[in-house]
Amino acid sequence: MERQELIESPEYWVSQMQITLWEAARLFGTQKKLAEKVGMSNSHLSEILSGNKKCSINTYCKLMLACGKVPKIIVEELKDQS
Repeated sequence: MERQELIESPEYWVSQMQITLWEAARLFGTQKKLAEKVGMSNSHLSEILSGNKKCSINTYCKLMLACGKVPKIIVEELKDQS
C-alpha cells in the first residue's frame, strides 16, 4: 500500500487510536482495574484492546481519561500529509 493510500485509509487511523489506547491501558495497571473503573466487563475491554471490537469515540475518551490521559483529536488538511 502506498503512503497516500495508507493516510487516506480510515482503518489506519483507527489502528493508531487502538495502539495508543493499548499503550495507555498497559501503563495504567491491570486490565481488570481499568474495566472496573469505567464500568465495563473485563472481557469487553479485552476485545477492545485486542482490536477485535471497535469502540465509540465516547468509550475511547472514557478509557483514555481513566488511564490519566487527555485524548486529543487533531484534524489537519489531508494534502498536508503527502
